[in-house]
Amino acid sequence: MANVLTGHRAVLARQVATGEAAALDVETGQLIQIIDLAGHQIASVLAFNADNHDEYLSGAETITGNGAIVLGKESQLYSTAHRPLFSLVEDTVGRHDLLTALPAGSDEEPAPVRTAIAQVAADRDIPAGALSDAVHWFKNVLIKQRGEIEEREPLAERNDFVTLKAEMDLLVIVANTPAGVRVSGGDDDRPGQILVRVYR
Repeated sequence: MANVLTGHRAVLARQVATGEAAALDVETGQLIQIIDLAGHQIASVLAFNADNHDEYLSGAETITGNGAIVLGKESQLYSTAHRPLFSLVEDTVGRHDLLTALPAGSDEEPAPVRTAIAQVAADRDIPAGALSDAVHWFKNVLIKQRGEIEEREPLAERNDFVTLKAEMDLLVIVANTPAGVRVSGGDDDRPGQILVRVYR
């Protein structure tokens, strides 16, 4: 497989611990690589038009635009205005989730990852109503015969990744979302890190 990063250099890197979130500015044509450093983690990604935060990444528009609920190489991720925000250029896992929402927690205590996203978003003037629609990279959701969904152990192994190409100037929020199922033993029981790199 050709290395799509050949000729590019990293201009920004962030490590995101479980339950935390980070915001990154990504310019048109830049590449953003999301790496699961420990394995069996989930990277939840929200994205906004850098010039108009009312336009943001939409799971429903992405499903409609690709005619599929499974993302593949060269799939595009679409905004609420049905414009491409990203193209998927590399993927070592092949199983991701466009259907489910972020963990909600309770009225008294929101899930930590939602709180982390809300704090990051507030710092960047993101409207609260735009914070529920995320793409969950590496999340393994099974669709059963009658349409029910079941969350399974994430399939990503240590250092698996996706690489996306920005199709417009974007503000990107990446959260390390705890898996809703217990992953199998060893190091995978401990909180890990998601590494995000932006390449020019």
